[in-house]
Parts: sequence; structure tokens; C-alpha cells
Amino acid sequence: MRACLYALSAMLCLSPVLAEEQPAADGTEVSIIHTRGHGAILADRQGRPLYVREPLQREELFAEAGWNDSDCYDACAEMWPPFLASEGEPVAADSAVRQERLGTIQREDGFLQVTYNGYALYYYAEDEGVPQPRGHGVTDDWGRWKLLSPRGEPLKDSGD
Repeated sequence: MRACLYALSAMLCLSPVLAEEQPAADGTEVSIIHTRGHGAILADRQGRPLYVREPLQREELFAEAGWNDSDCYDACAEMWPPFLASEGEPVAADSAVRQERLGTIQREDGFLQVTYNGYALYYYAEDEGVPQPRGHGVTDDWGRWKLLSPRGEPLKDSGD
């Protein structure tokens, strides 16, 4: 009897730990973080900032796809990994994130990439392990990269 009580109390003590290791919900969660200099921006559930790509070519900027296409592959995707949807539809994990603005687009590699207000979302590899976003305003061979506000608008930078 005493062994059963010890086993039961151990299970009860461990159950909160086990529950914390389980995923919070099916689907990909989009949240908000508050940063110095940029204010409230979109982020994933772990607080990693999310970016959009502004095309550099005028023709691409005004093309039907433009901002909302998913054409970052190979070297681009190494520096700017796409924010991919896991199982289910993306979920607003913060009241400032508008569920109706969340969506996905099909990538050429078969994966679904999360969108917000029609913009394909990306991470920046240089943000890994740093407290503040580093990719806002970066211009490279693939475009100009910007953080996204909860309203679904790319933030302006000093180059705008």
C-alpha cells in the first residue's frame, strides 16, 4: 500500500513537468513581441522576429506576386529561412494578431509558408540567440527585409 502511495505522489508531482513538454496546440502560432526601437512586431511562439521581403526590382514590386510570393530558396533560405506551417492552420497566439490575416501559401518545395496580411513570413539567421532583431532594413541580393507590425504593415526604416 505504501509503495502505491509513493508511486501516486510521484506521478502527481511529475505531471506538470510532463504537461509542459507537450506542444501547446496543433498548428503554428503567431504572436507579438515588443522591441526597443521597433515597438510591437510579429514573432513566432518562441519570440523569434518575423520578416517580409520587399522586392528590389520595380517590376517585381508591382507584379501580382511581389511581396507575397515565396521565392526564397537555396542561399536565400539559408540566410532568411521561411516561417513554415506545421500541422493545421496558423493560429493567433496574441489578441493583437488578427486571425483573419493569417494564411499560408504553397512553396515550390511542397511546404506551406505562413503569411500575414498577404505577406510571406521569414526568419533572419543572424537573429538566433540575440535579444533584438538584426534583420530590419537589411538589403541583399534577394530584397530589402522588414519587420511586420501587428496591423500587417512592413515597418519603415531609415532608408525609406
